[in-house]
Amino acid sequence: MSTNAKNTQDIEQYLTSVNYPSDKATIMSRAQQQGASPEVINALRQLPNASFASASEVRAALGKNISQTR
Repeated sequence: MSTNAKNTQDIEQYLTSVNYPSDKATIMSRAQQQGASPEVINALRQLPNASFASASEVRAALGKNISQTR
């Protein structure tokens, strides 16, 4: 799966609305509550089951997972 620029911008929108620290389930739930697209939810599903201290940590984890699936 690849993430294009629009999906990256969409994901950013949802990451900034999360209270950190937060785990994968909470991040996904928050995005769903705010009406995230299926593409955003699918990208967030790639996150490891971990706690994230900031949006930067989520972005880094998404970048690693996306790189590994190419």
